[in-house]
Amino acid sequence: MQESSKVYTVDCPKHCTDKVLVYGSGVYHTRSGICNAALFDGVLKKGRGGRVTVYKVRSVDINKWEQRWKTRNGVNSFRRDYTEHGFLFKAPTIPCSMNGTSINEKDWFAGFCPPRCDQVNYQVKGNNIYSEDSNICAAAVHDGQINADTGGLISGYRTTGLTSYVGNYKHGITSTTHGVSTASFIFQVSCTTTAEKFTADIVMLICPSYTECRDTPEDTRRVYGTYVYADVSSICMAATMDQTQRFEQSQPIYVKKSKGMLSYYGTYNRATGITSHSYNATQNSFIFMSLMTPHGMRRTGKMMFK
Repeated sequence: MQESSKVYTVDCPKHCTDKVLVYGSGVYHTRSGICNAALFDGVLKKGRGGRVTVYKVRSVDINKWEQRWKTRNGVNSFRRDYTEHGFLFKAPTIPCSMNGTSINEKDWFAGFCPPRCDQVNYQVKGNNIYSEDSNICAAAVHDGQINADTGGLISGYRTTGLTSYVGNYKHGITSTTHGVSTASFIFQVSCTTTAEKFTADIVMLICPSYTECRDTPEDTRRVYGTYVYADVSSICMAATMDQTQRFEQSQPIYVKKSKGMLSYYGTYNRATGITSHSYNATQNSFIFMSLMTPHGMRRTGKMMFK
C-alpha cells in the first residue's frame, strides 16, 4: 500500500510471523503482508525467504469466499470483499495478437503488454471503449495507458457491447469506426475524465477514490450541476458528490448520458465536502444509475484470461 510504483521487488526474510495477515488469493489486498502472501501464493517456500516481484494494479473485487478464510502452503488468507488496489506476483503476458474475446467473462483483467505492439498488424475499434475484437495492447497504447516503445502493465474491465464505436488516431494508433459488438473492454479512467469522450448511452466505469482524486488540481476535476451534470464535469468527482461512489473507495459506476440542459445549478454537499458549480447550456449531460447492469444482473469480477 505504501509503494507508488507499479512494479517493485521485496526481499523477504526466512521466517515471517502469522500475525501479518493476508487477504485474497491470486490478487491480494494492499493491506496484506507481501511476504506471507508470497508464501500463500507459492512463489516462496517456508523457511527459505527470497526476493519477489510485486505487480500493483487497481482491481474491483477480491475473492468472495463462502468461508471466512482459506489455507494454502501453511498460510491463512482471509476474506476481504473489496479493495481499491491490489497486487499480484504472476502478471500474465498479453501477446500483441490477443484481443478482448480472450478476456474471461469476469469483469477485471490485468497483464503485461510487450513493446512495439503498434508495429504488428493490429486491429483497434473504438475510442476509450473498445469492441471485444480489438487487440488489447494496441488499444492500451491508443488509450494512453502505456508507451508503444516500452509496453507495460495494464489493467481494465470487460463491459457491455455498444451499438457503434467511433474511431480516431491517437498515440500512433489508428482506431477504426465499427458497428454493433456483443461486448467491450475499457481501461481505468482518471480523476479528470469527463463524459465528453464517451459516445455510448450507458457506460460502466471504475473511478479512483476521492482520496486519490483530491490531490489533483481543482480546475481539472470540476463538477457542474446537481443530480444531472453537464458532460464537461469530472465523472468521478460527480459520482462522489452524488454519493453513487463511496467516499474512500473506487467501485463500478454506471453513467447514463442524455440531452443537455439550458443551465445547471451548483450546490455544496456537506456529506462529501464537494462543491459543484453552476454552468450554462451544454449539448449533453449525464446522470448515475444503480450498480445493476441494464439487464438487471449485478456485476462482479476477478482477473483472469480464458
